[in-house]
Amino acid sequence: ARPFLYVDGSIDLHVLRQFMISEWKLQSANIVIPVLSGVTNHKPFKNQKMTESLRNGIQNAANASEVWFITNGIDAGIPQLIGSAFREEIALRQADDAWAIQMGRPPKPRKILVLIGVVCDDEIKDLIDLRSPKDKTKM
Repeated sequence: ARPFLYVDGSIDLHVLRQFMISEWKLQSANIVIPVLSGVTNHKPFKNQKMTESLRNGIQNAANASEVWFITNGIDAGIPQLIGSAFREEIALRQADDAWAIQMGRPPKPRKILVLIGVVCDDEIKDLIDLRSPKDKTKM
């Protein structure tokens, strides 16, 4: 299970940051990259080269420093691409670590990947309301 926190819009951001560092044991970020993306106007990228460049840039940024990516938490559009880049990076790291262990070497120390989704409860309610009754039983 991934950690989550329900807060209202008036929360002090310094308190929220301190909570994530102390309770979730996150490293303090050197860079915070907020990604703002509309949910309703999502159109898939038609240019595969641009998609790959963006994915590589996300992975490079995540490996370069202590970075927190913050998205709208919805699995669509740019946030979906970021999530996909993170999953790909995790798979690459696992394969690289397995290879290192097989060769008798310790795995490389790496930056921790931090992806934070901030979702308005109205968005979640709207997504639940849009599901068919059959899909709702799976939640």
